[in-house]
Amino acid sequence: MLGSQAAFTRSFLQSHPVYPFELGGQRLLIVYDAEHGIVSLFDGPANDVVAEIAKTGIDSVEGLTRLPIHNGVFWMVWAHRFPETLVFS
Repeated sequence: MLGSQAAFTRSFLQSHPVYPFELGGQRLLIVYDAEHGIVSLFDGPANDVVAEIAKTGIDSVEGLTRLPIHNGVFWMVWAHRFPETLVFS
């Protein structure tokens, strides 16, 4: 299904450590913790939640639902299986 998968480059995440986006009609939030090299994905945040995370960090925010993600998959393998992946770079 077109637009049902997304991939983020490390350089994109470094430039946008708290990034709200929409994929397949679903509001999502990706958060990159550069200090620990951790990427987290959350469901449907409001704009005030995004601002709070940007100021205080993900550990201080309640009420977000963490979603599963695939970290560290080789791009050549992923792109073969999901050629319509939306890439944020």
